[in-house]
Amino acid sequence: FIYWLDSHFYDIADDGPLRDALLEFISSLNGLNSGEWLKGAIKQIENLFRKKYDELNKEIIRARDFTLMIEKTPETGPIYLKFLKKSLFEFPPEDIARQMALIDYENFRKVKPSELLKRNWESEKAKELAKNILIITERTKLFGNWVTFLILEGKAEKELQKRTVYFIDLLQKLEDVHNICGMIDVIGGLKDFHVKRLDEKIWNSIPPKKIEYLEKKYRELILPTTLGLLTKELRLIEPPCVPHIRLYCNEMYGFTEQYERKKHNPKYPSVIAIPYCAKMAETLEFLGYNQKKGYDFEPNCELLRILTYI
Repeated sequence: FIYWLDSHFYDIADDGPLRDALLEFISSLNGLNSGEWLKGAIKQIENLFRKKYDELNKEIIRARDFTLMIEKTPETGPIYLKFLKKSLFEFPPEDIARQMALIDYENFRKVKPSELLKRNWESEKAKELAKNILIITERTKLFGNWVTFLILEGKAEKELQKRTVYFIDLLQKLEDVHNICGMIDVIGGLKDFHVKRLDEKIWNSIPPKKIEYLEKKYRELILPTTLGLLTKELRLIEPPCVPHIRLYCNEMYGFTEQYERKKHNPKYPSVIAIPYCAKMAETLEFLGYNQKKGYDFEPNCELLRILTYI
């Protein structure tokens, strides 16, 4: 029970009545006529529960303040887009990467384990059952298109080259902060068909090491044959880290397929499907592990608003 509270508190994080009822039940155990060992265990459980409860309240307040900070903007729409196109490249890539990490983590931490069950993100009720997964996947498309647009908006060859290098540098800074989601978003824009068709002179003017880095990350993060290796590597990264939600979706999809196939196949005893349930539980545990800790970067209101209104 102590392990569950410490590792899976998110199971009841959004259910206020259940949290209160569980705390009341734990407190009531103190009145039992039990031995010293049991009393010590009950006290340890109660202290851990209250600690997790306090952490949850702090996280709720932090998320609320973060949302309000972004929303407090007098200008949106075309005015912001005009400002965005002119001013983005004035910020160092490191600053952009840090603010992207704040936004991407905020979206990532809202994903609930239930959204990954039964391929809910593909169902007809996906907007209801997996809304946070859809928000992330839609942002990936928009961000990739936005990167492509900003690169191609450059008029002269030198400007096109400068903008392409800028986003490759941003890609490296995103890796430094372990924002895999942001890396996939940026690669989507850099590997767009229209960007790849830029004049050969432009690509030849980019330092070879930067091109090699881009191609390496493309192979690691985008090509489907490397997804299994990527998830193994991600498990070695200490949070804060923002994996792209599609990595979880791919894992859950594969385990669900295997589970259904074994469970309903008369050739196999139903017990043979149990290991796939364990694998799905492990994936959901990994989700909670990466959601536990966010970034402590100082928010830049100006940049956050620009990046949020893409």
